[in-house]
Amino acid sequence: MGPVALLERDGEGERLRALLAAAARGDGCAAVILGSGGIGKTSLLERIRDEARATGAEVLTARGAELDRSFAFGVVRQLLEQRLHLAEGPARAALLKGAARHAVAILGDVPEHNGDEPPVRALHGLYWLLANLAAERTVVLCVDDIQWADRASLRWLMHVTRRLEGLRALLVLAGRPAEPGSDLEPIDALTAEAEAVLRPGALGTASVMAVLREELGTAPDSVFAAACAHQTGGNPLLVRALVDHLRRRGIAPVADAVGLVDEAADEDIARTVRRRLAGLDGAATSVARAVAILGDGATVREVATLSGLDEAVVRGGVADLAAVDVLAPRQALGFVHPLVRTAVYQDIAAVQRAAQHAAAARQLRAACADEESVARHLLRADGCGDAAATDTLLAAGRTATRRGAPDQALPYLERALLEPPPAAALADVLTALGTCEALLRVPGFAAHLQAAAAAIDDPVDAAGVEVVLADAQIAVGRFSEGFGSLDRAYRAVPADGDLARAIEAAACTLGQVVPSLLTPAWEQRIRLRAAQYEAGESLDPMTLAGLVPHLLRAHAPVTGALRALAGARIAVDAELARGGVMAPTLLTSAALGLANVGQLAEGGALLDRFIAVAEGEGASNTLAPALAIRAEISLHQGRVQDAESEVRAALMHLRLGDLGVAHGDHVTAWAHGALGLVLAERGHHDEAARAFAALPPEVFDEPTITAALLLTARAAIRSAQGDRDGALADLRAAGAFTTSYFPNPISVRWRSPASLLLTAGGDREAALALADEELALSHEWGVAVPAGRARVARGVALGGPEGVAELRAAVAALAVTEARLEHARALIELGAALRRSGSRAEAREPLREGLDRATRCGAVREAARAGEELLAAGARPRRDRQFLRGPESLTAGELRVARLAAEGLTNRQIAERLFVTQAAVQWHLRNTFRKLDITARGALADALSSPEGKAYGVPHSDPPGPRT
Repeated sequence: MGPVALLERDGEGERLRALLAAAARGDGCAAVILGSGGIGKTSLLERIRDEARATGAEVLTARGAELDRSFAFGVVRQLLEQRLHLAEGPARAALLKGAARHAVAILGDVPEHNGDEPPVRALHGLYWLLANLAAERTVVLCVDDIQWADRASLRWLMHVTRRLEGLRALLVLAGRPAEPGSDLEPIDALTAEAEAVLRPGALGTASVMAVLREELGTAPDSVFAAACAHQTGGNPLLVRALVDHLRRRGIAPVADAVGLVDEAADEDIARTVRRRLAGLDGAATSVARAVAILGDGATVREVATLSGLDEAVVRGGVADLAAVDVLAPRQALGFVHPLVRTAVYQDIAAVQRAAQHAAAARQLRAACADEESVARHLLRADGCGDAAATDTLLAAGRTATRRGAPDQALPYLERALLEPPPAAALADVLTALGTCEALLRVPGFAAHLQAAAAAIDDPVDAAGVEVVLADAQIAVGRFSEGFGSLDRAYRAVPADGDLARAIEAAACTLGQVVPSLLTPAWEQRIRLRAAQYEAGESLDPMTLAGLVPHLLRAHAPVTGALRALAGARIAVDAELARGGVMAPTLLTSAALGLANVGQLAEGGALLDRFIAVAEGEGASNTLAPALAIRAEISLHQGRVQDAESEVRAALMHLRLGDLGVAHGDHVTAWAHGALGLVLAERGHHDEAARAFAALPPEVFDEPTITAALLLTARAAIRSAQGDRDGALADLRAAGAFTTSYFPNPISVRWRSPASLLLTAGGDREAALALADEELALSHEWGVAVPAGRARVARGVALGGPEGVAELRAAVAALAVTEARLEHARALIELGAALRRSGSRAEAREPLREGLDRATRCGAVREAARAGEELLAAGARPRRDRQFLRGPESLTAGELRVARLAAEGLTNRQIAERLFVTQAAVQWHLRNTFRKLDITARGALADALSSPEGKAYGVPHSDPPGPRT
């Protein structure tokens, strides 16, 4: 069943040639060829491959196979591994420059796991390896049978398809759209993203007639040709099989033989293959079955060993099988078509197939094959309690997990448990399986990790598994269970050890999120640490880091936490340096702690340093929460555009992480809450409401500080939309939780917003009571910004001269803080109060200043209100506050790219840092240059730090253009 000439494929061929030409111009694109088996997809793929090589393009090919679906990044490795291996010295260095260095985790030695799951970093590195290849010459990636591609490779193909713009690269994929057992979701997604989707149709009667004429050597009768077309459905492979059958039977293509066509067409591919094998000796059948078990690419020696035949007999069998179009006539053994391999494989009895796969696994293990090559056969073999099989499956699972493909690791580890493993290996298998399941949010992860801990004799090692379990439980919002795991781990280890201190820090931090979890024993433990701290005892940095949340929650004033914060920063640096699992948790605690004592810039700087390193490493797992918290701090600083850029980046990393590793729901919720607040400040109320609508309702009802923060954020949006009652309900719900657990008024900001809403509704007495309560608490805790906010609410509630005096005090208090947006609000409220009291002329100065400051902050909503108040005060504010020009006109994405360019990063470096394409960077810079009215890259720093945009000040840089 060899190939049929490409008939009726001119349209598809022309489209592929056009895409190849576009790729050569730098307009990278992707095409997907879909169709049933035998319709001619491979022939189209081979033709564009040959034409690309003729133009001088580099062509890299791969093919999915049912047997190889368990190989993590198997298709990617077919495409790129050999190419990278052949490059040496400077050529290899050029291919791996920049973020492409992360590709070696997939294509080279697998690094030891360092606590950060690497799927996005791996995808990122592989993409930049492709970009480096495309910088040398046009690259064409051809992948056949994508329906059998492994999931990790499909993730990368999707990652690439969305980022081909600006690359001299063409991606051509071919596959069957509805193959049983294949994963249709990623194939559908690839199809949706592709520039072109080609669906080769069935051959018409004229083309079938041409095939008959060529193959049978005589002109067929039109009625006979029509019968052949009808019976085969015009499928080229089936046409070829039918013609081969007619030739072997000596049937002439005449009208009188139409009945014989019907009879022959009833014979499908499987029956055709069986018939052909029956015409050969038994050795040929054994060879065919051995190749079906081992998979394409098997060697004569491997087939001989598995089948028990001499190599000479195998070679003879291969020749016979090639002669009847079962095996392809090439050095690496393989079938002429996947359908033929399927027919041979399914003709082997199930029990015999399992036994043959077990034999193949033993054979490959003896030949020192890599563990995944052995494990793919063990997946199809029956378990027999073999320790070597367990070791192989466990190693394969760990390798796949380290490569960023836990979904590919899961079948290996599940199979290892079914072997079953010997007692000595049970804990290792359960730990690896439970960890993998936790990454994928498989419901049974807790049971397996608990069983692993129970199977470990050493209490410290068992506690280490409990910590892994706790981390997984917390990540999916199962806080109570996570705290229980931490508690069990803490009680099992020496109290003065590093692990105990790390667990204590984690428990204290979790206790800040969900205070109700703290048992009397933990409350007593924390009080003891706090007493030691207040007595001036020397505590190690990790213990101090664990104390920070408690001190900020329950010990006024906040200045008492400063020494603990210094220790927390040391602990963060140490944990980051060793890549410890506690690093993100400690970082969050320290950054928020600094912000809560009014040191917004310090907290932001701590996060900025971490984010810069994490972006350079492509560490998406830790970037998402860090960026979400950075966005909240930026918002409190009055850097609304920066906050929008940061929170959108956080959500992007959360989406990228879902390609392989799930992120915690609380991080997603936090990020959506921050986005909602930012969008409300930007005046995008409907989009802000949609951000909250994406969250499950239960996240607002949990007894956590995250829920309280979400409620205050939703209240801001409801208030902006005119839903005063809904906003008040949210604020009161947040207050009901925080009053008991978080007396520090800086933790959750609910009283002053509620006070303003009550005043607007006419209940000045209740409004004043809330403002007075917040002011008293602010003085007790020594926090300036909440005090300033409370004075604003108090001044609005009082009204008249007394209210104006209170608002003047608020303006003065907030002017010396880092809360620029709160200062702008106070100025606007002061101006509005003066205007209402009849002092219209006096009102204009604070209103103009408030308008200017709100505009610089990027707070469109506050700026609009200031403009309305100025009009009411008889002034004529500028009408260009929508900013079609200048730094304030930049979108969040443009601003982030511009700032990095002004720091001296090239377009390539910016793209690597932000996980975007160079074309996207160029697009943002073109828009930025137009809006800033500059033509040189070196002018960016001055333009961003101009009087109109001094809030965006950054270092100097150099020229524009498509720098790489």
